[in-house]
Amino acid sequence: GEHTFTVVTEAGAIQVVSQAEFAVKLLFIKAFGYSHEARERYEGGCLRELASTTDTQGEVTRVTASSEGNLLTVRNGDEFASLRGCYLGFSYWNPELLEQSRLINPQTGELVEVEIIPQGSTRFAGFPAKAYRLRAPELDIGLWYDEQDGRWLGLESTLEDGRILRYEPLAGQEGR
Repeated sequence: GEHTFTVVTEAGAIQVVSQAEFAVKLLFIKAFGYSHEARERYEGGCLRELASTTDTQGEVTRVTASSEGNLLTVRNGDEFASLRGCYLGFSYWNPELLEQSRLINPQTGELVEVEIIPQGSTRFAGFPAKAYRLRAPELDIGLWYDEQDGRWLGLESTLEDGRILRYEPLAGQEGR
């Protein structure tokens, strides 16, 4: 599968489009399918708008969020939550994520308690890096950021079947 992030800054706002498409085939038959698209807009470091659609094996989830002042209203179907304050999604590309204790899951609209644990200096994808663990219920993700300028370098997570999911930006696109 493939997961792409496009991050564009214009007029003081950051627009992010995340698109994922994964399929698992057994003997040429699709055993599992997943697609996800999220469009996010950030202003002043805060999530201001979100629109996402996720299809997991034919079960479709749509999430929207919009802000008015310091209030962000997040909707998933008939459920909604009004949140006061400044929030981020699971925006790995944004080093400000490392300062957060709660993140909005763009796939479900849930506000997720997270713990960010510094892991020290290392190398990742050939770069000197600072490593972190992002832990939350059912999540344990390794994150790496360039030690000198803070650009996002990648992530790793262990899937349920024990395989490793690893994200690395395309050459020349690190942290953008």
